[in-house]
Amino acid sequence: MDCVPVQVRVAGGGALCVAYEQVVAAGEAEGEAGSQLLAAAEAARPRLQQLARESHKYRAKRDRKVQRATFRDILQYFDEEEVEPMGVRVGAEQVWCSGWGARAAYGALAGALGGGLAALLPHAAPLRHALRLPRAPPQAAPRPPRLQRHLQNSAASKARTLARNKSRDKRCVALAV
Repeated sequence: MDCVPVQVRVAGGGALCVAYEQVVAAGEAEGEAGSQLLAAAEAARPRLQQLARESHKYRAKRDRKVQRATFRDILQYFDEEEVEPMGVRVGAEQVWCSGWGARAAYGALAGALGGGLAALLPHAAPLRHALRLPRAPPQAAPRPPRLQRHLQNSAASKARTLARNKSRDKRCVALAV
């Protein structure tokens, strides 16, 4: 977390949170590896606090904002062991990331697939499973070709015109009587 690029520092903090989350979830905090990780997290707390408040002018404004926001979330997680769920809209669906592991999984998939994530999501069951989404909803019927839509609209317009003319004719007959 002492690296120069912001992305590396943020990734390091996220990796520490994912590891901590896995140890706590597995209940291994009493084991040797768990106690070492907890000790490392406590030793890193002053540096995390420093990164959450850092505001060097030689860094880009966006980088400073990202770094401060991320490390504030990390410190809050270490204090309360709770992560605020993050909702992301992917196509027509909402993906909820309720932990650091889920955020990392979404970030990796979104980085690798980019805009293809929304296109692949309705069709790829393993991708849906990785993002913890339910089975895909049934697909809507494909849209008919433009010529067919034009012909349907023309037929509907003609039917409306005939019905309107028929009702006008009935009114004219009724007024004439």
